[in-house]
Amino acid sequence: KDFNSMDIKLSPSPTDEYMGVQESGASLFSSIVNVMNTIIGAGVLSIPSTVGTSGLVGSFLILAISLYLSLEGAKMLSSTAVYTKAYSYGGVGSKLGNPAVGVVGDIAMILFDFGISVAYFIILFDQAADLVVAWGHVSTDSVSTWKPWLSAALAFFIGFPVLCIPTIDALRFTSTASIICIGLFVVISAVKGIGQVAQGGLAYKWFPDSFSGLVSSISVFFTSMCCHVNIPKMTAELKFPSSSKFASKVAKMNRINTVAFLSCGSIYFIVGAFGYLAYGDAIEANLLTNFSNENAGYLYIVKFAYAFVVLFSYPTLAFAGLVTLDERCFKQPRPTWRRCVEAFIWTCLSLFVALVFPILDKVFGVTGSLCGILLNFAIPAFYYVLMAKKERAKEMSSRFPLFKVSKTY
Repeated sequence: KDFNSMDIKLSPSPTDEYMGVQESGASLFSSIVNVMNTIIGAGVLSIPSTVGTSGLVGSFLILAISLYLSLEGAKMLSSTAVYTKAYSYGGVGSKLGNPAVGVVGDIAMILFDFGISVAYFIILFDQAADLVVAWGHVSTDSVSTWKPWLSAALAFFIGFPVLCIPTIDALRFTSTASIICIGLFVVISAVKGIGQVAQGGLAYKWFPDSFSGLVSSISVFFTSMCCHVNIPKMTAELKFPSSSKFASKVAKMNRINTVAFLSCGSIYFIVGAFGYLAYGDAIEANLLTNFSNENAGYLYIVKFAYAFVVLFSYPTLAFAGLVTLDERCFKQPRPTWRRCVEAFIWTCLSLFVALVFPILDKVFGVTGSLCGILLNFAIPAFYYVLMAKKERAKEMSSRFPLFKVSKTY
């Protein structure tokens, strides 16, 4: 049988190098919330605009296809990470015998992570400035003058410390809080959408009405499920005790991926669909803009929650880039002092670009889409093919059923 689909615990033989017990590490729950926090970030409030472009039925179909393909990519990456025992994205490729594709994967991941770090800082600084004006009763001109210092304070006193964490699992508390804040967006979107439908008066699209709109929607939805940069490290951190109900670490990681991806897909569609139902063709690029236009009483609460989501999604995404850079440049393991220096440099560069070259946010949007497609779909599938070839090259008695290629793939 294919072990990927089994939840019954088997007793591995002493020579089984892939079923080793790992009594300490990340739990099932903490891994799920960290995967969800990696997937859902600042982009969640732009999804209603994408639904408006692709239509209610069209967006559901595109998102469903993206979710399925992204989940399959995550499962392939989890299997190859266990197979190679690598904890960085490019390290998987190198241990599978193709260092070149490993280098391509690492470059794509670093560009993707750095672009998101810059974009998240830009969003965070804007939300913080608005909150200071609203809650601190400070003039807009004064905040504009002091914005670089406010931004630096947020980056170095909050962003930098959380980026110094030694493991992704250490972010489970901030990830949980971030998911709770995202729940606020779900509730507000649902209430406003249902209220507007009950009131009536708006017309809605069901499918994309232009080719450019279809392409734009595919670009957004097909990169909206990207958590793959962290999967090798999360797989390495995952606890697999002797008493586990799962047949293998691969089976446990696949359960984590399935729950997290389906939850995030549901959140995306609920926020997107109900946000679009609330405003119809008047939907803005960011749902916050609609709240601002109608001067909603909860506007600044949402802005605060949005800033919180961005702030604590930032380290989960940047973490993989730092781990990869360290592995490429230095001998392992990674000491505390080096981890902190790397986090400080990453924070400085992200802050500098966010303040001095904010227009690069658009450039990073393009590179992010290209890198996201590589990281989500192309490279995991290529890794999986490499793993299958290595297994098939072995004698039948030396092959391990855990890595048997399913007909689904």
